[in-house]
Amino acid sequence: MANTMFTHEIDDQGIVVLTWNDQSAPVNSLAQAAVAGFAEVLESLLVNDAVKGIVLTSGKSDFIVGANLHEIQTMPQDPATIMGFIRKLHVLMRRMETAGKPVVAALNGTALGGGMEIALACHQRIAADNSKARFGFPEVNLGLLPGGGGTQR
Repeated sequence: MANTMFTHEIDDQGIVVLTWNDQSAPVNSLAQAAVAGFAEVLESLLVNDAVKGIVLTSGKSDFIVGANLHEIQTMPQDPATIMGFIRKLHVLMRRMETAGKPVVAALNGTALGGGMEIALACHQRIAADNSKARFGFPEVNLGLLPGGGGTQR
């Protein structure tokens, strides 16, 4: 376990269940610390020869709700800062796609915005039978396009 926001268990066949559970917030979001922690633990699993596949899930009732709006509002609004964060997301999702090990999103609840983009970067998605779950890109209602590759995936 590389980060307390993320825990993982590996079974005897090499399948890892990676659980995202931000204890400092009511939902999992793409806060900067979460993205860095996810990148770190994901990389450690991808380079581990004992790991044959990864199932990404949430320890919360929803999967990932997207950007951390408080961080977005308080981060420096210069283009370099914002683009630097978006590039980190692009690198992370591309790494998931091209690492050579299957990554499956187990969607127990809502996945919106960047959370939906993380799910789409996985090789497969499995959604729980949850009538309250919502999936999509609500930012388009504000005139914004998905910034992490969601329009291509």
